[in-house]
Amino acid sequence: MKKQTGIKILAIIMCLFVIVSYSFMYLDNMSSVYAVTESDLQDAKDKADKLKKKQEELKKDMEKLKSEYQNTDDYLRKLDDRLVAFEKELSELNLRIGELSDEIKKAEEELKEAEAEAASQYESMKLRIQFMYEQGSESYLELLLSAESMGDMLNKAEYISKISSYDRKMLTEYQNTVTFIADTKSKLESDYTELEDKKIDVEANKATFTALQEEKKKEMQRMSATLADMNALNGQLEGQINDADIDIKTIEEQLKREEESGEQSSAGEGTFYWPTKSRNVTSEFGPRWGRNHNGIDIGAVTPGVWGDPIYAAESGTVITSGWSNSAGNWIRISHGNGIISVYMHCSQRLVSVGDRVERGQKIATMGDTGNSQGVHLHFEVRTGGTAYTAVNPRKYITQ
Repeated sequence: MKKQTGIKILAIIMCLFVIVSYSFMYLDNMSSVYAVTESDLQDAKDKADKLKKKQEELKKDMEKLKSEYQNTDDYLRKLDDRLVAFEKELSELNLRIGELSDEIKKAEEELKEAEAEAASQYESMKLRIQFMYEQGSESYLELLLSAESMGDMLNKAEYISKISSYDRKMLTEYQNTVTFIADTKSKLESDYTELEDKKIDVEANKATFTALQEEKKKEMQRMSATLADMNALNGQLEGQINDADIDIKTIEEQLKREEESGEQSSAGEGTFYWPTKSRNVTSEFGPRWGRNHNGIDIGAVTPGVWGDPIYAAESGTVITSGWSNSAGNWIRISHGNGIISVYMHCSQRLVSVGDRVERGQKIATMGDTGNSQGVHLHFEVRTGGTAYTAVNPRKYITQ
């Protein structure tokens, strides 16, 4: 799950880099004076809004990753505590195992001594019995001397009334001592085996937790590196958002200057000249493809063929003659009274900024430059205010 989260965040970072790069390639292309339209201004604002939205998403992902980092760090601290506990337990086990090993060795020595004492007592008893019965019945002596073990002799000695009670007592005590020491040694060996098994379990747990600890450390290193990348990207986004806001302000100021530069004229509704030979309107003013189409599209006389003449719809001053990624070769003419006509996707521009043009004068030829869907003229009429308003050109064109 953590790995998938890391992959997702890296993918987000890559997408953001692509968006940022694309956005500012766009803004760079808009930097030329007189190379902007209201549509371009809106596009610039949209791009800036997207950058801000992506920055918000990035910050949320950063907070989420920081939380995961902190949780992992807390978990790692708990692992450290467990490993310290395992080390302490292993130290205590090793100490106790060492003590048991010494106790077992001591018991082995005591057992050897007790067995030797019992054997010595057994031999002494046999000699005394032999002496006691040298004058006695040979059958009794043979009976006793034929005993295969101490226990066997004791059983047979019950039939011999003259065995010393002292020898019987001592022989029994030695036998009990041997049994006690043997039982003690067996118990110690059992405890030793149990502790060794427990030590193996603790060492296995320690190894498991150590491996988990290393995994979590690597995971934190990956998250730390990702956070560093995200912080760097956030810094870039912050700077680029500031640049975008400056570009938008520059475009707005440029549009305002161009509007204010327009001279007073008699231009108004119903006075404009039809801007080209063709009357083939392929797209009207109004909603189109999820947004407003700010002008009318007029196709070529011969569909798909460049070169039809484009005429100034009204007399005025050229305030834009340049290139835009969206509009291609395009021209704007200020007619005064805050009225501007716009001509986009031209194959060739025949006027320059500052030129005075007359109504019906050829100013360009038709093409499909910029973001165009075939050979046509995109014709707009814009009216007053610092933020120009696109209006239906048919209100201004003489039919």
